[in-house]
Amino acid sequence: MHTGLAINICVQNLSGAILKPLAASTPKCRPRDDPQPPIPDGIQDEIHLQNRLQRQWQVTRDPALKPEVNRQQRLVTRWLNEWMNNQWSATLEPLDPTDQLL
Repeated sequence: MHTGLAINICVQNLSGAILKPLAASTPKCRPRDDPQPPIPDGIQDEIHLQNRLQRQWQVTRDPALKPEVNRQQRLVTRWLNEWMNNQWSATLEPLDPTDQLL
């Protein structure tokens, strides 16, 4: 590779080898048929509060703030679990085992 032409050809071959698999790649997961319902506003507000408290604690490392962060995390986790369980129950409720739809 002593000439500019040879270098350019090698660069083009390398670029083609790198870009070809990226362009032809298939998605790693298939799109969801049924999108998830949005999280209710009340829970989202609590999540925002949790994030704000967490950031405050990370900056200040105030020992009085840490129990509040932990309490908020437990609260948000409990509410999210309840909401997800309700969503799942609402999905399963109309199903009838005799229909053989499962």
